[in-house]
This record gives sequence, structure tokens and C-alpha cells, in this order.
Amino acid sequence: MNLKPLALLLLAAFPAPAATYYVDSLGGNDAHSGLSETAAWKTLGKVNAWTFQPGDTLLFKAGGSWTGQLNPKGSGATNNPIVINQYGAGPKPLINGNGATGFGAVYLFNQQYWEINNLEVINDAAEGGDRRGIYLSASNFPGGIVRHLQVRDCHIHHIKGLVDQTSSAAKRTGGIIVETIEDRQVPTRFDDILIENCVIATVDNQGLALNHRVSVSDYPGTPAWEARKFTRVVIRGNSISDVAKNAMIIRLTDETGLIEHNVCYDTAVRAVTGNTIFSRSCRGTVFQFNEGYLNRSSDFDGSLYDADLQSPGCIFQYSYSHDNSHGLYWQCTDAADTNVIVRYNLSRNDRGIIFCMNYDCASTYVYNNTVFVPADLSPRIIDERRSGAKTYFFYNNLIYNLSPTAAYRWYNGNRTFDYNLFYGHHPDGEPADPHKLTADPLLVAPGSGGIGRSTLAGYQLQAGSPCIDSGKTVPGNGGRDFWGNPVPFNSATDRGAHEWQGSASNQPPVIREPPASQSAVQGATVAFEVIASGAPPLAYQWRKAGRTIPEATQATLTLSNVTTNDAAAYDVLITNAFGAVTSATATLTVALPPPPSRTLAAAAWATIRDGANATVNPDEQALGYAMVKYSTTGLSAKTYLAFDLAGSRPDPDRPALLTLQGFSNSGMQHLRLWALDQPCPEMSPDLVWITAPANETNSNDLLTSGPRTATPILDTLLPGGPVTHTLTLPAPWDQWIQNQTLVLVLTGVDNPSNAPAGFRIAVTNQAQLPSLTFSTLPLPPPTLKTPLRRQDGALELLFLSPAGESFSIFATTNLAFPAWMWLGTPVFLGNDLYQFTDLDAANHPRRFYRLASQ
Repeated sequence: MNLKPLALLLLAAFPAPAATYYVDSLGGNDAHSGLSETAAWKTLGKVNAWTFQPGDTLLFKAGGSWTGQLNPKGSGATNNPIVINQYGAGPKPLINGNGATGFGAVYLFNQQYWEINNLEVINDAAEGGDRRGIYLSASNFPGGIVRHLQVRDCHIHHIKGLVDQTSSAAKRTGGIIVETIEDRQVPTRFDDILIENCVIATVDNQGLALNHRVSVSDYPGTPAWEARKFTRVVIRGNSISDVAKNAMIIRLTDETGLIEHNVCYDTAVRAVTGNTIFSRSCRGTVFQFNEGYLNRSSDFDGSLYDADLQSPGCIFQYSYSHDNSHGLYWQCTDAADTNVIVRYNLSRNDRGIIFCMNYDCASTYVYNNTVFVPADLSPRIIDERRSGAKTYFFYNNLIYNLSPTAAYRWYNGNRTFDYNLFYGHHPDGEPADPHKLTADPLLVAPGSGGIGRSTLAGYQLQAGSPCIDSGKTVPGNGGRDFWGNPVPFNSATDRGAHEWQGSASNQPPVIREPPASQSAVQGATVAFEVIASGAPPLAYQWRKAGRTIPEATQATLTLSNVTTNDAAAYDVLITNAFGAVTSATATLTVALPPPPSRTLAAAAWATIRDGANATVNPDEQALGYAMVKYSTTGLSAKTYLAFDLAGSRPDPDRPALLTLQGFSNSGMQHLRLWALDQPCPEMSPDLVWITAPANETNSNDLLTSGPRTATPILDTLLPGGPVTHTLTLPAPWDQWIQNQTLVLVLTGVDNPSNAPAGFRIAVTNQAQLPSLTFSTLPLPPPTLKTPLRRQDGALELLFLSPAGESFSIFATTNLAFPAWMWLGTPVFLGNDLYQFTDLDAANHPRRFYRLASQ
């Protein structure tokens, strides 16, 4: 009897048990099994070659650093995902994409049931390109639906994508991108996407985006849209900042989409415009409890929210907009869009157009929002901006306007205003309203507030406010106000974002929004916030691990300079005369901060030619730069940089690395590293040569102000072209801190006249290399050409310098007591030629010019 087929069937029926794999960038070895900390793998190459199975766990060692793309293979299964996380204490494991283009530093393609946690991800470069931090993509996916992809607690930063105002290619670059690439053979879409508690910073062009590359313009509800929509998308608790354009583009989501509790600031900082968060071809998606500030648009589209084309039924509620170039809401909808809702939001100190009713729309409902305009700003409170047909309803809003220069602008909107309160200045064009109020709304503290929704109690109503019970009850109003109070209260609705609860004589405390768990690094400030309602006064008592915290008796618990001792479970007991309630616990996790990244400036620099000529670089434009120059005479040049390491101490428990980045010419460069026994002093006129070790062919290689002993450390060759060279400083690192100066010598430039400068050097720890901030190094001094005086008196200045550098032109009329005035930037004409025209030259009898690299 042959049992082999039966045995094979049994093996297929019982797959291999889930495994846990460990990866250690320092102590690992790819020859190991990877199945324990002591048998960890080492490289991303090993990880990327492995096909993981449902239930597997992939753990990267805390504090570790990997360069390249993380692209593991395989898929999980329902209730059995593949999980990426860290192990051990310390900084998040770092994945450095090293400028990789086309995909992402972390990349999944046609894979599902993955959970990515606690990674630090960067993908930086000198120039913008087609780059992403985390890229989740699919194309003609078998089965049609890619399910269950989660990204939690990751730190994604320094993603050098494309900065462009309108191109779709730029909008596909950024921090986290989820995208269908192709679906014309197999309809392909995503379901069950969670992006939660991530920090996304310094990214181009987008912070976070959902996209379908074939089409994002299918109208919601059509068969094409149903085949492409994103379902069960939750984007929650993320911090997004320093973004070239938009913090978020939410496309193709439906009523299961939820975008909440995100904080987005410093947006539209490198592109001309960009609303902070916008929807596109979405139906019924809810945007709530978000905060957006410091949108820096220099033109239009500078608001917290934008209901963009084809956004029927989308809801924008319970959010806080402040200090933006524009305001709370821009409407760029489709003429067919109905039931767009903007309710119970608060706008404070917004500058441009606070409500921009811009494009055509069948129906928009704007109600129960509170707007505060200070005296020193001049926004348009409402601006219809375009003449297209638009129908909207404006109910129960509270406009607190202290500005005499605020305004309204109308075109031909089909608008209905009712039950609004307009207080303070009343500009021309303020809308008529059959139930309009203009009395003081009696806010608790108008003008107060800062960063955080917890700072806005000053915009609640006081007893006796004319807003109380005087508004219109809007059907389907969400059932709560900005602070979580029930709406309506006492069977009537108030005006503004606050539903006053003071008339309740016997209501016990009710928690409307419990405190949320948080993660922080040691030394940070953490705030836990609870929102509750009930008969006043409410008393608060915070507890840590069940023990009372003395004097912690406010709705917000602030912990400053947290340490690992603060890591615990926190809750708050809320009481009044009619009862008590205890919140759910919120957990604080505290991680040790990564060691600081340090950049060392050169203590001195000089150009050495023929072993006999040394010159200190006196150029103003080199001040503050570590500069590598080359002789332009065609003779072999030697250049050194001296680094005084005293006071610049990376973590002695980590390898210390010296990194040289820049451009080597088409030949080879010889890199020699020496250590001097004493710190190198400042350069001075009485410089003398020292004698180099015997194995150095030229005895005049190093320059200092006195005899020194030089010890060779490294001797290697660098290839031509762009160079990144990293070497480990000898152990123990401490000996180089206490009394050593490192001197870097570059020799063997075969054609110095064609070798552009631009090397930069830094010392840091291995885990922090991607976070380095280098000094920008100028190119060799430009070659000035004879100025040309035009017939109209203007002066044209021409100079040659290798392409790619940026310059500024300054002028003064007195070199003895110069007051340099910035004139502008020269124009690059090509072939290394720059031109600047001083149109004001004829108005000055004499003028001196200074050229400085930026």
C-alpha cells in the first residue's frame, strides 16, 4: 500500500507553524536561522529574499539601522497577519531608503494581511525624485481586493519626493502612499486600511495619500467607482508636519472611511498652495476631531479642509482650525454633490477665506461652527469666489469678529442664512438672516486658546448667552457638540459650536471623550485630556496606576520632562453633586531618546599645492563652511580638513562613524585619515609645516601652528563620481574625544580643474546617520567677468560657476562701514554662466558688490 500521497495531503492540510524572525544590524549574521535573538539575521537582503507565512512575526532590533529597501515577501491571512515590529529597548529600528526611487523605503506589492509597527523610515536625497517612505501598492491583484494593511507608531521623515503644484507624479510621492497602480485586467481595490499614531515630518510632496493611478475621477456610486473604492479606511492619531503640499489626500473612500484625531501643521511650505486635508471622489467619509494650523499657502487653497471634486455626503466636524493662511473650509465640489456637511468646528485666527464656497454644489450644510476673528487680521469670512451655481445653507453659526477690515464677497450662490449670530464689527455685505442676532454671545474667554483642542474652553457659552436655546435644530446633527455635550439639550439647540449644559440641575458626569493612550520619548511633554459633561461644577482627580496624583485636578493632565518612571496606566475620576464616573485607562509608553546627531565644523582648512604653498581661505562666502577646494593649475593638489572632536561626543557605547559625502572627479581620489596628538588651533599667519609619517611620500602634507605627531588611521581610494564613504573610528572612541584631532587628507586628483568641490563631513553614531544635518559646502569661487554698463544705466554682472549652486547678490556704497543690501539672485544661463542685472546702478555714483553662496 502506497502512503506517500496521503502523507503529502496531510502536510498540505497542516501548514508550518508561525515563526518569529529576528534581525540585528550589528550582531546578526545572514547565515543564522533568524529564529532567536542570538541567531538573528543581519541584512535587508536576507529579509527581502524570504517568503513569510501567515502568522509570522518579523522583529528588527531597537537602535539598529539598515540601508536599502525593506521589501519582504508573502501574505498573511484572515485573523492571521504577518507582523513587523521591534524588539529590545531603544530607538525605533531605522530603514534608510538612501534615496531609492520608484517605490518606497518600505514596500509591499500585491500583498495583504500585513501590520507594520514601530519603524523609523527615511528616504532622503540632495534632489527631489519619485520617492516614498512607506508604499503599499497593488496591480491587477488576484481576487480583486487587497485586505488588512496596517501602519502603526512609525516615524517617517525626510522623504525627498517631488515638489510640484499640479503634477500627479508629485502627488504620488511622500510619507505614506497607498495606491492601485493598474486594474484593467483585474479590478483591484483596498479594504481594511489602518494608519494610526504615526509621526510624518519633512516630506515632499504629500504627508499621506490614497490613490488609484488609472482613475480617481469616477463619480461615487458608479460601477467604476465601486470597483475602485477604498473601504474601511481609518487614519487616526497621526502627527503630520513640514509638508511640501498637503498633509493628506483622501481619495475614493466611502461611508466606512474615518479620518480622526490627527494633528497637521506646517503644511504647503514648499509648494505654492495646498489645503491641509482634502477629499476626492469620496462618499460619506467622516473627517472629525482633527487639528490643522500653520498652513503656509502663499496663494489659494490654504485651509484645514477641502471638499474637493465629487465629495457627496462627506462630513467635516468637531475639528479645530487656527493660524492658517486661509481658514476652516474650502469647497471645490462637483455640481452633482449633495449633503456635504461642515458642523461643530472652531476657527481661530485664520487669515484668508474662512468659508470658501468655491465650486458648484447641489447642497452643502454649514452649521453650528464658531469663528473668532481678532482685530489685527483681515479675512474674508465667507467668499463665494466663483460665479458657478452653488446651493448652501448656513445655520446656527457664531461669528465673533473684532476686525474692522474683515469682509464678505458674494457672486451668485443660492444661499440660505438663518439663526446665525454676528458679533463685533459688521462689514458691508454681512448676510441678511431672518433670525439674526448681533448681541454679545457671552463666550467664557474669546481670543484665548492655543495648540490643542483642550485649550478651547474659552469658546463655550456662559449662562445668559443669547445663543442658548435660540438656534435651529438640524435633523441628523450628529447628536453632540464640539466638546461632546448632547445636542439638543433641553429640547432646543444653541448657536455656535457649544451646547450649553448649565440648565441641567441633576445630571451626573458623563465622559464624552476619554483620555487616549500615548507614546513619547524621554524628556518630552505629554498631555492627557478628558472631555466630560454634567451638572457643574465638575471635579477631576487623575490617578497613576490607581494612585491619586496630588494637585492633578483639571480636565487636562500635563506631564513635563517624562521619564521611564512615568510609563504607566492613567485614568481620571470625575465627580459632581449627582454622581461620579471613572474614565478608561490611558497608557503612557516612554522610550529612551536616540543619541543626538552631531555635525563637526572644520577647525581649519587650506589648499596645498606642490608641498610649498598653503593659503588660508579668507572668502566671506566660506564662513561657516567646511570647504574642500582643489588647485586649478592642473598640478596635483592636496587638501586637508582638521576636526577638533572635543565637546562633540556621540554615545560611546555605539560605533562612531566619520562620513564623507560629495563628488569625486572621474579619476580616483586617495583618502588618508590621520590623527594629531593635540587639537588643531585656529588658523593664524604663523602657520608652520609638520613632518608626516615616513610612509607619506610628501613631507609637507599637514599644516598646523606647531610640531605635532601624526598617526595614520586609514588609507583608501575613492571611485570617481558621487561618493559616500563611511569609516568607523578606532576603538575606544573616548581616546579620540579627549586629546585627538582628526585630519582628513584627500590626494591624487588627476584633473583638479574639472573636479567640483562639495564634500561634507560629519561624525555621529551609526544609528543616527540618516538624521545628519550637514553644512552645505560651496563650490569653488566663481570666475567674475567684466561688468557691462547698458545704455539705460543698468549694470550687468556675469560670472562662471559650476551649475547647481545658488547665489545671492549684495551691494553697498561704502566698504569702510558697509551696510550690505540684498539685491536678489542671479539667473543661470547655462554652460556654468550666471547673470545679474542691477537696474538701480545708475542711481549710485559708486557701488560695491558681494557674491555669496546660499
